[in-house]
Amino acid sequence: VSTQSTGRQEELKWNGWGYRDSKFEYHSETDACSFTGSRYPMAGSTMPYLMKWFREELKAKPSDFAPPQPLDLSKIPQPVRCPQFMEDARPWCKFITEDPEDRLMHGHGHLCEEIYMLRNNLYYDKRIPDLVVYPSSHNDVVELVKLASKYNVVLIPMGGGTSVSGALICPEEETRTIVSLD
Repeated sequence: VSTQSTGRQEELKWNGWGYRDSKFEYHSETDACSFTGSRYPMAGSTMPYLMKWFREELKAKPSDFAPPQPLDLSKIPQPVRCPQFMEDARPWCKFITEDPEDRLMHGHGHLCEEIYMLRNNLYYDKRIPDLVVYPSSHNDVVELVKLASKYNVVLIPMGGGTSVSGALICPEEETRTIVSLD
C-alpha cells in the first residue's frame, strides 16, 4: 500500500469547492473582489459591486469572512486495516493509497456542513476512509466488490467528489475497514 499521494490534492482544495488556484480575493482599498486562477473564463476579472451585493443582500461584511484553518495531517486518524483485502485488491487497482490527505478528501462531499467542518478543523475526530483505491475498469470494480464482500469491508463509491447528499460521510460507529472506490 502506498502512503504516497495521488496528487489530486495538489490541484483541488481539500477544504472547499474547486481548484487551489481559484478563489475570490477582497481588495479593501477599492471595496472590490477579483477572481484568481486561470481555469475559468472569469479568472482575472474584477467585480466592483460584489461586496456591495454581499452587504445589502446577505447582510455580510468582509470581517465576517474567516480564512480556512491549515490542515494538520498528523491529526488524521490512523486507518483501520484489513491486510487481506489490501493484498488481494492490488491486481484490481491502478493505484491504492492510505495517504492521509487522499483519505480526508475522499471522506467528504460538498455540503455546507462538511465545508464548514473542514475549514474549521472539525474533521480530525470524524471517521474517514481507511483506504482509497483507483480501479481502471468495470471488471476491476466487480472484483473489488467481490473482495469487499469476502472480507466484510465497506465500499463507498467516490464519483465526482462533489456530493451534496451526504453520501460520502463515513458512519461514525463503523468499525470495519472503509474503502473509498474512486
